[in-house]
Amino acid sequence: YWDESSIREKLGVVGEPLFLGTVLGIVVGAIGGMWREPVKLLTLGVTVGTAMILIPKIIGFFMEALSPIAESARDYMQKHFGGREFYIGLDSAVLIGHPVTVAAAIILIPITLGLALILPGNRVILFADLAVIPFVVALFAPLMKGNIVRMIVAGTLELLVGFYLATSMAPFFTQAAVDAGFALPENAVQITSIADGFLWPGWLFTNLTKLLGGAVGCLILLALLVVVFFFFNRNREKWEVLAGAPKPEK
Repeated sequence: YWDESSIREKLGVVGEPLFLGTVLGIVVGAIGGMWREPVKLLTLGVTVGTAMILIPKIIGFFMEALSPIAESARDYMQKHFGGREFYIGLDSAVLIGHPVTVAAAIILIPITLGLALILPGNRVILFADLAVIPFVVALFAPLMKGNIVRMIVAGTLELLVGFYLATSMAPFFTQAAVDAGFALPENAVQITSIADGFLWPGWLFTNLTKLLGGAVGCLILLALLVVVFFFFNRNREKWEVLAGAPKPEK
């Protein structure tokens, strides 16, 4: 059974996020031409390795602190609304602390870079967003009951599709950044994001709105959402079970 502890046990120091991040930072920097400046290249590697450790943990700490608040809010709502069942939604960061999430994310880092290099038509190479990969696979941990092999397969497929979505969304991200006065990084042609550029709802909404013609497209999409919401409310339990929720007790 492969989890975070077994990966570190089998791979030793090679399986540590700091080591992987440092090596990957050096490799990506060298590919980008920084091999001519060894000091900057090593600094970049250490910076990426540090980010691989700190970013998920710091965000995870903040989100874990929100769990008691969410529970208190749910209890308050149930108390003042006749015992009705309430669900308080939290960010996926609450799952970042799960050991299997970290393990799957570590293995997906080289897979992600490999996909970026071999996928035909892809124009996205992740760098700082490599530290966000734990958020990509976080929801897979409970859905797949901690099976790291399934999480890696699902994460690979998600990233594979995500690269093409992010490539398609890059012009929108870049134009929005330029309009907001954001200075693009040196030598950068376009920018995008794994957090939003990899998500199909944003891609679908943006492209359909553009295809259907601006404001008219927004109205058509709004009408479609109303229809979807109507049918969801008519068969809420069936849709929830289809999404993976347990069947309600009779």
